[in-house]
Amino acid sequence: MQTVINLFIDLKKYIELLEDRFIKKYIPVEPEIGPEEYEQFVKAYCLLSHAAIEEYMEEVVLKVIEKSIDDWTRERKIVDGLLTLISYYGIRLKIDEGVDEVKVFDYLRKMFKEAKKEFSKDIEKNHGIAIINLRRLLLPVGIDIKQDLNLKNSLNKLSSERGIYAHFQRGDRKGAKKVLSPEDAQKYVEDCLSFCEDIKNKALNKFNYILANWPGT
Repeated sequence: MQTVINLFIDLKKYIELLEDRFIKKYIPVEPEIGPEEYEQFVKAYCLLSHAAIEEYMEEVVLKVIEKSIDDWTRERKIVDGLLTLISYYGIRLKIDEGVDEVKVFDYLRKMFKEAKKEFSKDIEKNHGIAIINLRRLLLPVGIDIKQDLNLKNSLNKLSSERGIYAHFQRGDRKGAKKVLSPEDAQKYVEDCLSFCEDIKNKALNKFNYILANWPGT
């Protein structure tokens, strides 16, 4: 498993490769070049960038909750992500009516384990990077979403383009519309990378910890 820092570095490198491969030669677009020449390249760039950003987000939140539970188990350190997670899933303390007494530690460990299981299921069902998707990924683990309208707009734009292109490729011509320019596609993805970097920094600050020491790294 990679650290959150390495996840972001790898994401940036991959996005740069996609840009070089698909759209760089069309920026800026020459006047004599029509949309039909770069349309498929822009689609590929958007679809692959979207998929990479979505995967990055999902991996980061898993690492955050794994680290949160590990810190609590080993050192009894509590971070807000544990509180938001069990609150989000409505996990309640269930008293064991057996003969032997159960320690509070064991009750909590079971609750956190149950919440993580439910959260992992939701991550598997996630399909997108629109703000509503990211709220469901980030807020349950205690990561605030940056209040930046430009970044939010780009996330929603890239998510929208991905949905349109996916429907179009399946033969649904209703999804067809004006072709996104290479410059606009580049801007949307760059803004999304800025958002990803903000999430990386918040994950780091949450623990004030050298991520090379995270479990599984």
